[in-house]
Amino acid sequence: MTVETPSSPPPRSAGTRRTAPGATPGELDTSVNEAPTLRFITYGPSGFNETVAESLTGLSITGEWPVTWIDVDGPPNQRLLEELRDILGVHPLALEDVIDQGQRPKVERYLDQHFMVVHMLSYAEQLQQEQLSLFLSETCVVTFQGRVPSDSLEPVRDRIRAGKGRIRQQGTDYLVYALLDSVVDHYFPVVDTIGNKLNDLEAAVLEANSSSVIGQVQALKRDLLHFRRVLWPLSEALSTLGRSKDPLLCKETRLFLRDCQDHVAQLKDLIEVYRETSETLVETYLSVMSNRTNDTMRFLTLVATIFIPLTFVVGIYGMNFDTSYPLNMPELRWKYGYPAVMVVMLLIAVGMFRFFVHRRWMR
Repeated sequence: MTVETPSSPPPRSAGTRRTAPGATPGELDTSVNEAPTLRFITYGPSGFNETVAESLTGLSITGEWPVTWIDVDGPPNQRLLEELRDILGVHPLALEDVIDQGQRPKVERYLDQHFMVVHMLSYAEQLQQEQLSLFLSETCVVTFQGRVPSDSLEPVRDRIRAGKGRIRQQGTDYLVYALLDSVVDHYFPVVDTIGNKLNDLEAAVLEANSSSVIGQVQALKRDLLHFRRVLWPLSEALSTLGRSKDPLLCKETRLFLRDCQDHVAQLKDLIEVYRETSETLVETYLSVMSNRTNDTMRFLTLVATIFIPLTFVVGIYGMNFDTSYPLNMPELRWKYGYPAVMVVMLLIAVGMFRFFVHRRWMR
């Protein structure tokens, strides 16, 4: 058994590659010159070999080991794509889908191979996703990773290295199941993170102390929508594989794939619940803000109501009366008139205030 690893792998590209509009179908992209990292893993019941290289040159694809896994880390260049087309017989249309990073999860059959697309997800402030393309043949599995927020395939490599479980005793179809299952298992921590963030936002929405809360809720709604776009077609793809009668997929592996589909169904239910919760949070925020506005308007109305009779009293005594007229206001010449009016006004204000408090209008 030999293991060869580089001291520092090249950085992964952060760009999104798409086929140019109007390009010939199956035409390979030539815009990437940097060679990706190839992790070449071969294994069987008796052991495994792992080699890291930059091309397929000098590597034995069909050797002594029953299963060969070629893990391409980074955007593939034209040389690698041509090698896969010529050596493994990978269909050019499938290679074009590898280049186009905007593919939805799917499974397609090309002659004697299966081609699958799934998405690896992680969450750091916002949802991050990376397309994972897989080729399945009788003796070989090829995977393509582009920009990797988090590598969901490392647990499968560890199981191969340690010989845990049944993976070394099975064929390429079980390896593909193990890869898909690992990708789906990594969705659950992302869902848990979103759920915890929803709980925090629910408390923040009820307080509504910051206008940024509604922006955070809207951002989380977008993340849930992206998550939903990943899960629904993935469920269809796993259902297609689970019902397939293709000889590349043995009966037992199809059972495992149906179990993986069940996990996706659980995730779909959780995502739907969280989407409804996020919708409710928006409505709750608007309701809280509306109630606060109503409370403010009610308080101002009550204050204005208290001053209405006071204004009435001062308005009467502010009129210009002819003091020589027989029917004049006696309080105008009463030495206690001013303090008496002030006391009356104070009693009116206090009485109205106590009445409002008794009716629980002052909160």
